[in-house]
Amino acid sequence: MTILHINKFYFLKGGAERHYFDLTTLLEAHGHTVIPFAMHHPDNVLTPWSKFFVSEKKYRSGTSVLERVRDTRDILWNFEAATKLEALIKEIKPDIAHLHNIAHQLSPSIIHTLHTYQIPIVQTLHDYKLISADYLLWPRKQPWTERIVLRAERMLHQLLRSYHLVDHFIAPSEYMKQVCVQAGIPTGKITVIPYCLPHLTSPWKGEEPASPLSLRRRGQGEVIPYFLFVGRLSPEKGVSTLLDAMKLLPDIHLKIVGTGPEIINNKLPNVEFLGHQDQAAVQRLMQGATALVVPSVWPENSPLVVYEAFTAGIPVLASRIGGIPELVQDMKNGLLFPLGNAVMLAATVKQFLALPYEHRHHMGEKGKLWMQGYADSEKIYPRLMKVYGTLNHGTISKITTV
Repeated sequence: MTILHINKFYFLKGGAERHYFDLTTLLEAHGHTVIPFAMHHPDNVLTPWSKFFVSEKKYRSGTSVLERVRDTRDILWNFEAATKLEALIKEIKPDIAHLHNIAHQLSPSIIHTLHTYQIPIVQTLHDYKLISADYLLWPRKQPWTERIVLRAERMLHQLLRSYHLVDHFIAPSEYMKQVCVQAGIPTGKITVIPYCLPHLTSPWKGEEPASPLSLRRRGQGEVIPYFLFVGRLSPEKGVSTLLDAMKLLPDIHLKIVGTGPEIINNKLPNVEFLGHQDQAAVQRLMQGATALVVPSVWPENSPLVVYEAFTAGIPVLASRIGGIPELVQDMKNGLLFPLGNAVMLAATVKQFLALPYEHRHHMGEKGKLWMQGYADSEKIYPRLMKVYGTLNHGTISKITTV
């Protein structure tokens, strides 16, 4: 099967892109031909198909009036994306198109191009753009000009019924599905399929997890136990709440991995900002962490960082919001706390540390075993093929040059 795989970014920008590349690996491992369509960017993975990619869109503030007009036009309807996608369709004659994040840099114009050529369309819902002008479902600060453009974008594509042309949606969490159904999307048009992790083997090879506590027990030197945050430094991720909690925990060490727009003036001696780290470094940090903390204040869909923590065999302390409770089972593989409450977050950390070491270790092991059944790529693959199979009805014969 030839699968046209579409996402606006073609580098590891965040969780959606991580899944995009993981899914590409999975599909290619099963013999499918996967063709990317995305936007040009200096950080892109090299591909011979980049000649069909759309020009880079930066959408920066402080641009000229003409540039802002062009940006607005492309957000509403990207003519270049539609034209280049049409050329790619004629070149490869795909059996199906699998969309991920397309808003703004590509725009829903490409949905209409796919529909014109009768390509079955599947879209994985990584955020709430399908049902809201703001993709977070969370009240964030926006310039009034941005709010107007995003509302105009939503009104235009409601009028054109753009997303009605998508044949089927994949929701990584039950929460995402239910929110979309409540917004009017037919329940039969959405299938819940978790994200997949291609490699779910244990990094310990049968040994005790290499946490700081276990290292000290094995006499390998004094190591300061630490909690870990991995994610974008932006208000919806709850980093400010986490830092407020750390003020109440002066004897607890925290490492923060990530970059983003939120300006944080950290003067806490027990908090260390590590900035951007590659995937290998993040895995090493997880292997050494006491637990991962996910203090999000927006309704997270199905955060991949939780998948990664469980795969590493460490527990997760997380906000009780969105799809997170589908992953973090209170007192089984982690602990849940009320969102945006630094006092309760600090109390949860203390509650966790008060548990016997064996109990905490068992939490991590439970998370690892559960994740192997929940997100194993070889178990996800047939579920995805079932969705593809119901939509693909001899598409290639329908594609003609127009």
